[in-house]
Amino acid sequence: MIGKTLSKELKNINARLNLIFDNKIVIRNLIFDYDDASGELKFKEIGKNLESHSSQLNLKKFSIRKSHKNEHWNDHGFLQNSKIAQASYVNVLQGIEKAKKDRFFIMPCNLDWSSANSRRFSISLNYGKCIRFIASSYGDIFLVIATNPNDEYTWYFIQISSYGVAFYRAGLVVKYRLDPRSGSLKNSDLFRRFFICFNYETRAKQTGLYVQYGIIEGYDSKEKVHLYYFDTKPIEPRYYMFGSYDSKIFIYDITVNILKSDEEVLLRCSEGLKDIYDQERCMDLCHDVCVGCFKANSSTSCVKCRYDSIVQDARLICLDSCPFGYQMDPKLKTCVDIDECSRNDTFNDIYKWTRCDSISGLCINTIGSYECKCQDGYDGDGFSCQDVDECDYENTDSSLIAECGQNSVCLNTKGGYECKCLDGFQKIGQKCVDVDECRENTHECQTNAYCVNKIGSYKCLCKVGFRGNGIYCDGTVALIN
Repeated sequence: MIGKTLSKELKNINARLNLIFDNKIVIRNLIFDYDDASGELKFKEIGKNLESHSSQLNLKKFSIRKSHKNEHWNDHGFLQNSKIAQASYVNVLQGIEKAKKDRFFIMPCNLDWSSANSRRFSISLNYGKCIRFIASSYGDIFLVIATNPNDEYTWYFIQISSYGVAFYRAGLVVKYRLDPRSGSLKNSDLFRRFFICFNYETRAKQTGLYVQYGIIEGYDSKEKVHLYYFDTKPIEPRYYMFGSYDSKIFIYDITVNILKSDEEVLLRCSEGLKDIYDQERCMDLCHDVCVGCFKANSSTSCVKCRYDSIVQDARLICLDSCPFGYQMDPKLKTCVDIDECSRNDTFNDIYKWTRCDSISGLCINTIGSYECKCQDGYDGDGFSCQDVDECDYENTDSSLIAECGQNSVCLNTKGGYECKCLDGFQKIGQKCVDVDECRENTHECQTNAYCVNKIGSYKCLCKVGFRGNGIYCDGTVALIN
């Protein structure tokens, strides 16, 4: 807690103070009540017995004039039981919940209003304006929009911190977001591009000022709103000025431009819809099939689709019904491709599509459609396929002709062909080679005959003393006297 931390620090530096006891602090014999939780110092009384009367301090010199009626002034002219100081967090946004009801609990510093004439910022009921700028700082960055620079009650100002962002009206915080992604980078060397837009608009017959703050990021310089506020009792913007808190700020490339209709659509409708008015406004601006949009009246510029969608050329296209070849996914609420090849009802009377050849055809699914082609070894359009006779060297396309090697014959089959070795040859690898029937003893020669191998065959010869065809040899030999 900041209060406990401050209390400890104050006790550690009691050399600078006169006395500290319980939750009271005495500074120059002025007695204060200290609240650990809020960090507030409230003046109670002057401790007459603590120091000489000559050191008593009349608070009228330093605070509210007595002519202003205030119940805190006692009969002696001192401001009693009134908060006169408050300990602050290192970054005030950390303690904004506790301080959000305190007017002017934080104020921007180093505002140079001498150049206010060059910082004019006027809008009308017909058009709004946006301030865009590049900034960096180790501390907080302030942008003040004022009707009268000399009157803080006519100020809007936005506080950009590394902890997030806060928006103030007449010294009171009215909207804030504690998210580091919405603020600065806490480094004077790291710049960010910011914008804040103001425009008048009428809601429920009441005209107010709509304020949108955001960051410009990405290669496409996309503007994303991080904070918005609708003021039903608007302060008229006339001037703007940048300020700091406890560190130097660096501001570059300041531009002030009229808020165009396309920009209004982008800022209001390109992110999550903010409130009921924004939803209704975006329904008027965006195409009927869109929930949020980047451009007005465009079905290809939707943030989300109200009904169904497809992705075409890397773009989301919203539809009011699914196109041919798509069906609605009830969970995703988007159109998804129909896999015509895996569904049994694809080719029924509902779709009226032609079925691929059920025997020798192939169905290939495509996005939004399908294709039919013939299996290898068949020719046709996929819906009707005929066998290709790869062995018909005279009538078949040369690209489909079988390539059988020597000593083989081509045999056509359904969807293909076969290269069969001729008799007397056997297939070894991709070649048909001669079979040596004599060596492998697969011949039919008689035992009284010799086997002689030939390419693709063999021959049987009868032995000496025998005669015949080799398959049969007669062993009768005539004797000579």
